[in-house]
Amino acid sequence: MTQLNLISIVTMWSKINELSRQSLSQMQIAMKLGISRDTVRRYQRMNEKEFEGLIFSEIIRRKRKLEAFEGFIKQLLQDSPFLSAAQIHDRLKEHFPELPEVSERTVYNTVRLVRDREDLPKVQECGR
Repeated sequence: MTQLNLISIVTMWSKINELSRQSLSQMQIAMKLGISRDTVRRYQRMNEKEFEGLIFSEIIRRKRKLEAFEGFIKQLLQDSPFLSAAQIHDRLKEHFPELPEVSERTVYNTVRLVRDREDLPKVQECGR
């Protein structure tokens, strides 16, 4: 979990509590914040201790297998946004002999995560 994600979780919990104190319904809060009513309900039911537990569990969550290589993947996508996940997998194996054994799906999911997080859409290669 990135620091930005933790901040957004804390912000969301604070906004939900603030709007709850203003006597807005769960549906009104959900519509105002653009989230589901189930999320509002889950956050409303949490006391501070439970919320701290949520934050702690997010901090110590299991790392993704390719998390250490996301910077390299980002750079590849910035330089060549047309690369496929299979091509990126090949480049990772070429540049990092210590790359853990991962499936093509793991690489695909990581590439998609980096594309989404960094707003790097896939573009078609010129001449295709």
